[in-house]
Amino acid sequence: MLIDRINLESGEEVLAVSRRHIFLIILQLIGFLFLIFVPPFLLIFVSHSDVVVLTFDLAEYTALIIYLYTVWILSVWVLAFVAWTDYYLDILIITNHRLILANQKGFWRRSLASFRLERLQEINVEISGILPTLLDFGSLRAETAGHGEEEFHMDSLPDPRGLKAKIMKAVEA
Repeated sequence: MLIDRINLESGEEVLAVSRRHIFLIILQLIGFLFLIFVPPFLLIFVSHSDVVVLTFDLAEYTALIIYLYTVWILSVWVLAFVAWTDYYLDILIITNHRLILANQKGFWRRSLASFRLERLQEINVEISGILPTLLDFGSLRAETAGHGEEEFHMDSLPDPRGLKAKIMKAVEA
């Protein structure tokens, strides 16, 4: 797992680990499930519609239709796997010394950023919208003091106010 591969300093403890809210990946996976059923519904609509007049018999192309539908399902499966991988490998780790943000970008690229809590200048939480308010997820933005005035942010975190409180408690300690 990614947490095991991060080298912690001596005396450094992991206080919290957070991923994006699970509601968002469930919503994406439901969308992919919906996409699986689009071609059969289109085929049924076309074959039983009076609006679309077919000049050929669909029964003659059963093998081709099954092949194309199988390719369609495989493509949707791969897209769902990419979405799950992106969800699972995007992670925010709060330790008593650092804030670590791992962001997966596709299959083969990952950015790993960290900064010491002493450099923390400002931390903001933004929860906007009805669903994020009801399900308590939002964005966490941390600004650091330093050369580039770096800003670390992660969207759609569950309980961002609780994460901010943990970070502020670690800064004070």
